[in-house]
Amino acid sequence: MLHDWYFQVKNPVFEFCGQKFSVELFTRTNRYDLDPDLCETQQSANEFRVSCRGLAWAGGQERAEGGLTLSVRRERGRLVFSGEGWRPEHVTRAKIKLYGQPEGRIVARRRYDETVSESGCIFRYPNGWDDLFTPLVNIVDKNGKVHFYRSLDTKVRPKTFCIRKQHEDVFVEMIFEEDARHAGNRIVIPAWEIGTCDSTDEIYREQAEYVAKAYGLKKWNERTDIPAWARDISLVVSLHGMHWSGYIFNDYAAMREKLEWLAERIDPKNVLVYIPGFDGRYYYKYCDYTPDERMGGKDGFKSLMDYAHSKGYHVMPMFMINGANPDTPGFGFWG
Repeated sequence: MLHDWYFQVKNPVFEFCGQKFSVELFTRTNRYDLDPDLCETQQSANEFRVSCRGLAWAGGQERAEGGLTLSVRRERGRLVFSGEGWRPEHVTRAKIKLYGQPEGRIVARRRYDETVSESGCIFRYPNGWDDLFTPLVNIVDKNGKVHFYRSLDTKVRPKTFCIRKQHEDVFVEMIFEEDARHAGNRIVIPAWEIGTCDSTDEIYREQAEYVAKAYGLKKWNERTDIPAWARDISLVVSLHGMHWSGYIFNDYAAMREKLEWLAERIDPKNVLVYIPGFDGRYYYKYCDYTPDERMGGKDGFKSLMDYAHSKGYHVMPMFMINGANPDTPGFGFWG
């Protein structure tokens, strides 16, 4: 959700290379601004630094122990933000808020685009299913110029982007959240980079190259951890079993019929058969991965597997734990 503060926030706003920004810290108990009376800044042609020896809260009515250092560097015509904040309690998040951003079309989600609006948009990473598969969002302005905002973190940790128009201003918030297992009194803010380019394809290509280098990723034909049979796969077939509601798309006999039909048209050794809902009610029966009686029971499932293996198919039943149902008999056994 997006929240409005119904009072004037007195967080100091800094400016470097025409970009205005502010910083906020979050703990498990509150949100903190920088104390404007305790901020010191330094600036050169290619770097801006702010050091703050105290925090403020309650809209500046209260002061708190803590502080922050932030560096903004100009590199290749772009701005890179990084820093460190601290407070005598667990610091969970750090936010950099950018002001004066362009209006336009937001390209961020895997499924659809958004538009800068007063209602605002929130995009979260990691959530490649229906949100961000990489920590990068873009605003394409009316002239087609792409304004990008991305994290250069080398670890998979939560990032949130908020884009919103308020009055005549558009702001972008870039929020970093520390891995909860490692949260402490200090939070080190990994680099955020903002800039412009000519197309979203260009920045996504650059992001892919960065991620590959940062995480040591290799191309399919260069990997050594892939079994030989997997390199022969040229088709993945999804045979959905049972819907969450109990509706059966394919029972085990129907799955076998489809594999028999397919075997007449392609060599089964080149096929990976993926079976979601093989165990019964999809997203409901987890973690009881036993064949469903309505779909043919153990004998029907074994017959399907025996046939598939005899033809050379590779079979991948779906195993997941999200949505595990605590009312499923035996749930306590799985923990």
